[in-house]
Amino acid sequence: MIDMRDWETECGMVKRGQTLRFNHTDCPAGQDNRRRLYLTRPASSAGMVVAYCHNCQDKGVVSDDSNLFRDFDKCVPSTHDKRVAFAEPTALITDPHTWPSEATIWRMQKGLSPKQCKAADIAYDPDTHRVYLPMYDKVDANGAPFIETELQGFQLRRLSGTGPKYLNAYKDNEVKPYTRFEPDWKSMVLLVEDFASAMMLSFTLADESIGVVCNYGVKCTPEVLYANRDFGVGVVWLDNDSEHVVDQAHMIAKTWQLISGNSCYVEDRQDDPKDCTSDEIYEVYCNWRVPE
Repeated sequence: MIDMRDWETECGMVKRGQTLRFNHTDCPAGQDNRRRLYLTRPASSAGMVVAYCHNCQDKGVVSDDSNLFRDFDKCVPSTHDKRVAFAEPTALITDPHTWPSEATIWRMQKGLSPKQCKAADIAYDPDTHRVYLPMYDKVDANGAPFIETELQGFQLRRLSGTGPKYLNAYKDNEVKPYTRFEPDWKSMVLLVEDFASAMMLSFTLADESIGVVCNYGVKCTPEVLYANRDFGVGVVWLDNDSEHVVDQAHMIAKTWQLISGNSCYVEDRQDDPKDCTSDEIYEVYCNWRVPE
């Protein structure tokens, strides 16, 4: 039987109707590094979390009504994003160790360490209770901006409550935002839809000769694809969480191939990149790389 007291923090991360995967620490069946422990909060029982390990087959259940679980994601639907004025927040909290619990849970869900957040200038904005995500044009493998890097805009990502998921601010009306990781790539470029996914791929594949582009959404933007056309193979890997997203991935890949003159493919066998293990990410890389 799984002792659910050891998983209180992780249980607090699971939303109604959602399943999250974790490495089962001290799994009796042996070391688990493929996130075989599944925590599920049933849609019909928001005050309960059920655990099941696919490694040892142990189970567990906990009732956490005491935390007054809030179904913010089940509120009246709102727009996905909204354009706001380009005025950088003045009260940003840059040390992730001092962020409030909801911001910390967001960071953990995205697989980002405090060190990675500080390197990439990700911060918490107390004025809006949102996470601040800068949109730089070029960053290194850790997401840190170079001296010549330009801030094209920023996003404020909602942590709770209603309203747009993202507030987007651009420095001018001509900006077509993207962030390019490791600009001196040689062989492959992976295009993803959000910064956390880009960070995960760049960090995991830092030793390979590849680049990663954050597209900031699933839009097919020719200007972004043209600016990132120097590669041998292009791979579009979106979150794959709906039919529309998969269709957009194929449109981006087709347009990218026309613009670059190089081979472009869609990774649709795996789900959201930031939810994949290091082994799964490396497997995708090996599937699409061109043999030397």
